[in-house]
Amino acid sequence: MGTTSPAPLFSDVSYQFSFTASEGENLSLATMFIQSNDWFYAFSADGLPLFSNGMPAMGDVTSQFFHTILETKLMDIKELDCFS
Repeated sequence: MGTTSPAPLFSDVSYQFSFTASEGENLSLATMFIQSNDWFYAFSADGLPLFSNGMPAMGDVTSQFFHTILETKLMDIKELDCFS
């Protein structure tokens, strides 16, 4: 399912991966919205719990992603003292 090589993810493309985990482990994942230089999507700081009451997490976890904006400032090269 999905693509097998690195590439941008458009609305009709997906990646699928699998791994082995134990109860008490969380998944950390972050991705950047490429049209912006400072929009990111990630799970909470603790990550996504992979088990709940002994049962593995399954299904769509999109709702558990958070949108965050990394505050950046694009500066003009003239603002850098080292180049004056």
